[in-house]
Amino acid sequence: SAPATDGPETPDERAIATALGLYALHQQSQSAPMHLHGVGFGEAVGRIRFRDGDEVRGVTRRFQSLGTAQTWEELVHHARGLVQLLRDRQQGFDYGRFADDLVQFQQPARQDQVRLRWGRAFYRVTAAPTTSTSTATAEEQ
Repeated sequence: SAPATDGPETPDERAIATALGLYALHQQSQSAPMHLHGVGFGEAVGRIRFRDGDEVRGVTRRFQSLGTAQTWEELVHHARGLVQLLRDRQQGFDYGRFADDLVQFQQPARQDQVRLRWGRAFYRVTAAPTTSTSTATAEEQ
């Protein structure tokens, strides 16, 4: 028998629909694929936290707002803003893993695990030395 199509969304359906919608937003006007297997959401946002070795404050502030989201709607709102920043910086991430995180976030007992995973990955990324400095040093030798 066919599955019922009426009634409330399941957590899986809600997570997949949200991830697909954010992926569509992220992929808009991009030539390279924005799904990047193996790169978690927190790590991807961490990668855009620095520009030319300096911290971009707005990224950290928005990420912290995501981390304190108490409702699904609030989480999606902050995630959408971060995805727009990721799109602007052409930084992809793993949407399959993200959908799994979104499923888990809908379980109150697992929300802190998702926040912790994203937060650890975000803060693990450090400012890399600028490429131009590394290149100049190598060329001078």
